[in-house]
Amino acid sequence: MNKKIIGGVIALLVIVGAFFMFSSDSHESLMKDSISLMEDMAETWEDVDDKDSFKEAEADLKGKFKDAQEDITDRGDKLEEGMSDEDIAKIGEEMMEKYGDELQKVTERMMKASFSAAKYAN
Repeated sequence: MNKKIIGGVIALLVIVGAFFMFSSDSHESLMKDSISLMEDMAETWEDVDDKDSFKEAEADLKGKFKDAQEDITDRGDKLEEGMSDEDIAKIGEEMMEKYGDELQKVTERMMKASFSAAKYAN
């Protein structure tokens, strides 16, 4: 199994998990963008069917997806400023209630696709 793939997936899950802390229109937009990014990543891995397409997918993850992850992280950091731990916990519960099922589905899809693509890593 390619450790870079697993590490990238885990890093994204940690980033997206952090966004459970946020709510309101702009925070919800951030969560939707995070889920959308994960869907795009899953689709990229699902398109891998040989070594060449694996290399293309890996390049995308290092390029455009990495930039998108950094943008989401920066937006999240700005939204978190000044929030109390209590507020973060409450918003986290609200986000889990609203987006938990969708996030679980896309996480499973992305993990399955990345593990399937990993067989072309060598």
